[in-house]
Amino acid sequence: SSSVPFTTAAVTAREWELHMEEPPATGEFWSFVLTNEGRELHEFGIAALPPDTPAEDIVAQVRATGEIPPTADPLAVVGPVEPGRTMQLDSPIPLEWNRRYIFACFLRVEEGPDRGRLHAELGMFGEFRTMPDPSPSPTVFPTLETPSPAGT
Repeated sequence: SSSVPFTTAAVTAREWELHMEEPPATGEFWSFVLTNEGRELHEFGIAALPPDTPAEDIVAQVRATGEIPPTADPLAVVGPVEPGRTMQLDSPIPLEWNRRYIFACFLRVEEGPDRGRLHAELGMFGEFRTMPDPSPSPTVFPTLETPSPAGT
């Protein structure tokens, strides 16, 4: 039971789409609620994206290795959530200002022609970027060089 103030973002899952109503814009604490409106199990995973890395690259790496690469900072997972159910992230997570994030369902298709493929590969992923930090930067005063007395 954390007492930090946080904002909740609502996410809806269906085949093959993961829709976030209003993606986080601030570098603060966030929680995520996943509602599964689909017919399959779905999850919501979130990770910080490395600079200059497209979200698609992370999906391809998870497809190949089965895990989120350490260069993308995995932050949290909600689920898996059964069809028709809703689940909230256990504890809110801090997001950084001015940072890109990927969110995705990294579960694999159980049967049919797409068996073994990630739900993310079929379109269940997205990305967002938080705003630059609006708080003023601290004033930095130049350090004055005090000349040392000659001959010491």
